Formats: sequence, C-alpha cells, structure tokens
Amino acid sequence: TEHLIENEKQSGEAGGARTYDYESNADLARYMGLHFNVPNDDARLSLVGTSTVGYTQRIYLVIDELLKEHAVERVRALDLGCATGGLAFELAISFQSVIGIDLSKRFISTCAELQSGQTLAYELVDEGQIMTSCQFHLDDLHLGVAHRCQFEVGDACDIRSGIGRFNFVCM
Repeated sequence: TEHLIENEKQSGEAGGARTYDYESNADLARYMGLHFNVPNDDARLSLVGTSTVGYTQRIYLVIDELLKEHAVERVRALDLGCATGGLAFELAISFQSVIGIDLSKRFISTCAELQSGQTLAYELVDEGQIMTSCQFHLDDLHLGVAHRCQFEVGDACDIRSGIGRFNFVCM
C-alpha cells in the first residue's frame, strides 16, 4: 500500500502565490478522492458540505444514455486526460477496449497500480489541516473490467500516430 501525503510548495513569486505540481502527492490525492470516493465516504463528505460520491459513476451513466440514444457501437473508447482512471474503468463496463491518456506520469502510474490490484492509501483535506485518511482498491467498485483498460502517458494535443479509431472519445 502506497501512502500519499500533502506536499505542496510555495512559489517564490511575488505575493506568495501557490503553484501546483501536477505530479504532486496533493494533486494525486485530490484526483483519487474525486474519482474513487465510494458510498461509505458519505460521513466525511457531509462534513465539508459536498458530494463527489459516485462522480465518475454518474458521468458514466450520462454517457451511457447518450450512447444508447445515438446507437453507438461499444468497441473502443478513448479517455483523454484520464487522470487516475476513474472514468476509463467505468467505460470498460460496456466497451471492449479503453485507452486512457494523461500527461501526468504519476497519474498513469497510479492507474497501473490500481489495475494490478494494489490498494492505494491517501489523505484528503477536509478543512485547513484536518485530514481524512482514505484507501481505495478497484474491487471496491465491483467492476471486474480493469483488464479492458490500457493507460499511457501522452499529450491530448499530440496523440501518437497509429493509435487507431474509436467509437467514443471523451476529454
């Protein structure tokens, strides 16, 4: 189990503006929380007055309805900017193959760790210095389709040649 901790740096710019490293532990934890909050996180989320529970699941349901409405064949899907893979794993429910691409090596590495069966531990900020320890394993979603996903580091504005054709692309 990998433990992710907050590790943001203050920039040396005038006014002490914060900069975020897209590869940071804090950003990774935020995206893990956004993509993989499962229903048992309701108590923590009620403390901060928000609900990201089922965020990628809800997006998938909207996509699923659109795909039905337009009779899209569900063979290959491309998720550009997949971050930690939440939507890509959801898309794999109904697509035979899903490719997730993100510029962040750290996020793609996390997708691979989840896909290989690892449990990831991370801390989410509730308020100020108040943190909640969380952990996630893909089995928590009961999907059983991770093998249909492939993840790679890449730029959505410069997709590698030979990637092929897709029935659905999201960004």
